[in-house]
Amino acid sequence: AADEKLERLFGCVVFYSAVMVTALFVVLAFDGQIKVDSARIPAFLLIGYFSQLVPWIPISRTTYIYHYFPMVAFTALMLGYAIKTFYDSVRNKKAVMIAAAVYAAAAIGLFILFYPVISGAPVDGEFAKSWLKWFSSWVLVP
Repeated sequence: AADEKLERLFGCVVFYSAVMVTALFVVLAFDGQIKVDSARIPAFLLIGYFSQLVPWIPISRTTYIYHYFPMVAFTALMLGYAIKTFYDSVRNKKAVMIAAAVYAAAAIGLFILFYPVISGAPVDGEFAKSWLKWFSSWVLVP
């Protein structure tokens, strides 16, 4: 039934869209493609992240965002590590700080925008359909 497939509880779009980019950065740091002090930190982050993700890959039933919550800590750590490593390796540190601040502002802004559906609070259907439904596959309100 459609009610069983409601996807109300999804994460911040900006935060989770950075997962693949950040994971790629950490893999490149671990592989030596990106200069880092030690490969131990990227290895720890990758092992931690994938040890939480891999058990869910073969699951065929519907999974929800709360199944992904154990990976969130590693995602945040990978993002912070990527920003710090990038900051340490460039000359224009102010540009990195501005980009990080813009990214954080976008993540916070989208969290506030999507909070009604993330929290399950009552939300006006027109608001959800006109402002929050970015993809036709998203089912935000019944």
